Amino acid sequence: AETQDGSARLNTYNRILELDPDQVTAMKKKQSFLLEIAKTAAQKGNFDAALHLYRQTGDDEGVTSVLAGKQKLARRLALAKKREKTEDWTGAIGIYQTLLQEFPDRKDWQARLRHAANQKTLAESYLQAGLALRQGKKDAARRLLAKIVGFQPDYKDALRYLFLVVKGIDVEEILKENRLARARQHVEELGAGVTLEMVWIPGGNFVMGSPEDELGRFDRESPQHAGAGPSFFLGKYTVTQQQ
Repeated sequence: AETQDGSARLNTYNRILELDPDQVTAMKKKQSFLLEIAKTAAQKGNFDAALHLYRQTGDDEGVTSVLAGKQKLARRLALAKKREKTEDWTGAIGIYQTLLQEFPDRKDWQARLRHAANQKTLAESYLQAGLALRQGKKDAARRLLAKIVGFQPDYKDALRYLFLVVKGIDVEEILKENRLARARQHVEELGAGVTLEMVWIPGGNFVMGSPEDELGRFDRESPQHAGAGPSFFLGKYTVTQQQ
């Protein structure tokens, strides 16, 4: 066992204790080896693994230390998420950089740091694009917005403003109209695979008849009076023989 490393060494200690459960030297060596692994895991930020090993070896002091470190880490990560939520990307980056200095092997924090750095760049570009739009610098705004959309197409209203700058089209207004149109449509199933597409006509009040001074009016169009109608669906197209 003394000539081995890692899991091989641990397996040898376990084999010795299978043959002789009361082998004191193997018990002590295994205990010391597990504590060394637990300490290394805690130093690398793998608190769950360290906690499991300290509990396995019955080291209450180690358990207390790991739980304190885990709680401290949770508070720092919660603060980082709070910074991200308020788009304080500089603050979030600072926290992740500190964590990486303490635990350089944690790849999840490296990914979070990259994300925060990218979002900081996007936020700065978006701010610059908005300033360029207000100043009437369309070319500068277009370049910045294209860069943002190329990296993250769904970033805030970048795509909408890019279309507005390039084509004079407000995509959001088009999408709003499409959503409204879809909400006011209905397909009636007539059977045998035949359908009837219909649109919703809102009800309301209106004036029937024509004013007396209207050119070409007929007497039967008077007097004008108030009318009201309920909402209803109307076919979008001419009714076919099949329908």
